[in-house]
Amino acid sequence: TRDYGESAEVIIGFGRTGFVLILWFVAIIVSIEVAGFNSFSLIAGLGIGSLAIAFAAQDALGNILAGISLLVQKHFAVGDYLKIGENEGRVVNLGLRSFILEARDGSRVSIPNKSINVHPLHNLSARKKINDNIYLQLSSSLTSQELESSIAIIKSTCSKFDLISGYRVKIVEMKFTHNINITFSTIIDDVKEQIKDIDILDIAPTVGSKLYMEIFSQLEKSELTPDTKILFMQN
Repeated sequence: TRDYGESAEVIIGFGRTGFVLILWFVAIIVSIEVAGFNSFSLIAGLGIGSLAIAFAAQDALGNILAGISLLVQKHFAVGDYLKIGENEGRVVNLGLRSFILEARDGSRVSIPNKSINVHPLHNLSARKKINDNIYLQLSSSLTSQELESSIAIIKSTCSKFDLISGYRVKIVEMKFTHNINITFSTIIDDVKEQIKDIDILDIAPTVGSKLYMEIFSQLEKSELTPDTKILFMQN
């Protein structure tokens, strides 16, 4: 069960704001009546002015309604990592009209709540697995036997690598190199157990780098060494 304690404070804020708005509305109606005017006739008489105000408030109202929808449906909570449009980061604040993301470089960006109706929202914290790729190049000067041995070493290394839960190796023969595409999947909780305090956004690049270095190390230990051939490059 997820903890929405921090988001609950935002819900309370919404409730307080709504309560204050209702009190102000009631107070204005009562004041109009006490002054001897018919409040309903006066409100109806605003006509075009009310319509203009409604259009002006449309944007703000859209953000407020979207914010209420976010909190009710619990798409995400404070602390979650989100990707929406071109923006990506950790949610540090949920507001009446917008929510704030903190990017990896520490900068913060305010996202209007109604953006969720325009851009796909990806809650990266809700994922259990991460899929990613690393790309290698083997020299075209390799013999067929050397190429086969290299691929066998790559597959063996991937199968023994404890930070990934699955992999697929695809070979694309080019003019000067054999391009190797390794697609791997990693279980987030398993990585967090082995690498303490790792940021969720760092999991894929960290695992990919470690896998790359392990493959390089295993190829280096074999007879197919980078010292004797232009063998191994990352694309």
